Amino acid sequence: MNVSKIILFLFLINTSVCFSQEESAQKYYDLGILNLKKEQYIEAVANFTNAISLKPNYREAYFERGLAKE
Repeated sequence: MNVSKIILFLFLINTSVCFSQEESAQKYYDLGILNLKKEQYIEAVANFTNAISLKPNYREAYFERGLAKE
């Protein structure tokens, strides 16, 4: 019984970490978009890179980072 509780606890912690990383990635992406609109390209690249580091398959962030580098 105790092992089941421990497994459930670890599962819940892992799930909450994943959701918080996705939320953080979205925040960095949004900041990058704001930087692009303000023509702050170096900051935009940094924010998109942070978003990608938190969510490696974030296609939109890769695309926008490429635009900012251009």
